[in-house]
Amino acid sequence: MQNTRLASLDFDLGPEIDTFATIPAPALAQLNMDPDVPTPGVGDGAFLSTLPADAIDAILARVGPGAASPLQHVEIRHLGGALAREAPGAGAQPRIDAPYLIFAASVAPTPDLAEVARTRARALKEALAPWHAGYDYYNFVEVPAEAAVVFPPASYQRLREIKATYDPDQAIISAHPVLAARS
Repeated sequence: MQNTRLASLDFDLGPEIDTFATIPAPALAQLNMDPDVPTPGVGDGAFLSTLPADAIDAILARVGPGAASPLQHVEIRHLGGALAREAPGAGAQPRIDAPYLIFAASVAPTPDLAEVARTRARALKEALAPWHAGYDYYNFVEVPAEAAVVFPPASYQRLREIKATYDPDQAIISAHPVLAARS
């Protein structure tokens, strides 16, 4: 089945900026073109297990040409490689098996603009639910969520066991809380 939305768009999918070069460490902060001063913003992200044409259509319908979206930054990262290989001693999440990550964000200088951007980022994430990997990555989930949402099941269970042993009274608090495993 041909994707009519993609077939009707005329665009070059080459990089906007070619950043394939050896650069000094301080220049790494500019690769993603994040602001170099504190800037109020909101965003959300999700791991995707696949990225078929229908998923691209869902993205373009919400943030593509003519979508009038307040989201100023939407990126799809292709993962794999070393991230997909389990590293010995790598901690609670020793590998990331999702092949894609999407992240959407916007500058939000007022609470009203923050809520609009947050709602649109959530709508984009919900539109991609059929291709969701089943868990997300805590650095790209900017809203409070239980750790069961941001870790694969085996990693979450390992963290619950650690929590039960070392923090049964819930002294450690995070945006993505881990509930102690019950014995």
